Amino acid sequence: MPFCRSVCRARNVWKLLSSHINPPHVSQLPLLAPLKPRYLHHCNSNCVLQPSVEQIIVSPRRLFTRGPVSAGMELQDVVSVLKAFAPTHLAAEWDNVGLLVKPSGEHFVQTMLLTIDLTETVLEEALRVQAQMVLAYHPPIFHPLKTLSGHTWKERLIVRSLENRLAIYSPHTSYDALAGGLTDWLAQAFGESTVSVLHQSSPSALTSCGHYHLSTTLHGKDAMNASVDLQSITGDTPKVIQMRRDDADNTTDVILSMNVTEQVLLQVLQCLSKYGSHARTEINTTTMVSLPNTGMGRLCQFKEPMSIKDAVQRVKEHLGLPLVRLALGTQHVEESTIQSVALCAGSGGSVLKGVKADMYLTGEMSHHEVLDATAVGTSVVLCDHSNTERGFLPHLRNILVERLQQKVKIVVSVEDKDPLKIL
Repeated sequence: MPFCRSVCRARNVWKLLSSHINPPHVSQLPLLAPLKPRYLHHCNSNCVLQPSVEQIIVSPRRLFTRGPVSAGMELQDVVSVLKAFAPTHLAAEWDNVGLLVKPSGEHFVQTMLLTIDLTETVLEEALRVQAQMVLAYHPPIFHPLKTLSGHTWKERLIVRSLENRLAIYSPHTSYDALAGGLTDWLAQAFGESTVSVLHQSSPSALTSCGHYHLSTTLHGKDAMNASVDLQSITGDTPKVIQMRRDDADNTTDVILSMNVTEQVLLQVLQCLSKYGSHARTEINTTTMVSLPNTGMGRLCQFKEPMSIKDAVQRVKEHLGLPLVRLALGTQHVEESTIQSVALCAGSGGSVLKGVKADMYLTGEMSHHEVLDATAVGTSVVLCDHSNTERGFLPHLRNILVERLQQKVKIVVSVEDKDPLKIL
């Protein structure tokens, strides 16, 4: 092929790519990969290239792929949206929630994969859909990892995620406690009913969101640098609440605002003291209050009684399960009518213990916990742990698409499934 024709082809491909890429993504392009023959159609005498446009889009990981390009958002902005939707301080004290894996440097998120469990199979799926972030309901890092040598499957998850610049965020029990979250979604299985929280979130459980509210005034450039430093100390990005232009000396003052805990307050003040433009900092103590309708577990009281058999059928339809396990309480038969159900997604033994209800609904309970419940006349429905959680993901997808302003493509995993199967 003549050299001039090759150059013309390359130029035309670049023009075509440029015309279909939003400006923010052009700066992220890697060096052009070798053009694949299936994308190059024969040139006419004017050397006009006519490839199939829908096949040529750009992503940071791969030059050629299929599907629409999402505008995308910076990782820290995505995390801020996730925390605004479900504050991490709602999670149980023993839990490990929030941003668990962060690639070095700036990270841009165009595609996010939703899953209950991040297994190695799901990780492969995340790479196939070219996700830059995974929201894994169950934290893949829970017990401390002493090495990252790849000897265990969880070590391999983290190593491969870092190698492929894949961020991992886990909400876990913050979604359980959230009003309108996973547990309230599970309660919808029984239709119209009065729903109340079993264990209300208490102010003492909210301490991680900060004892003090801090606002500081800095010049524009220093404010940007200080924001990065403060995020590294607290894990949260300060909010810009006001910008003031000083025409006299041609500078812009920025007021940063954030909540901090007592443990990091001194570090924050030391950090701010190194900025020459630091004008003043105000510190106010905060009062922790419970958010309404938040906490672990729910009690559903029906407006009209229903049979145990009908209640079980509603659960199966809501969760999309052909089979569940049922333990009848003393004096109960399948046709017995019930008026109330106490429920908890996942493992509900400790949350449901001692709660007065006609039926318990959860993923799993121990043998002796089931015996304790049935002995006092409470029937128990068990669906296996993650089967009580997975159906929430399509609902969550719709919420996040709106909250992220359709800038991030949200994909629900098709590989994610409960490891147990009833044969």
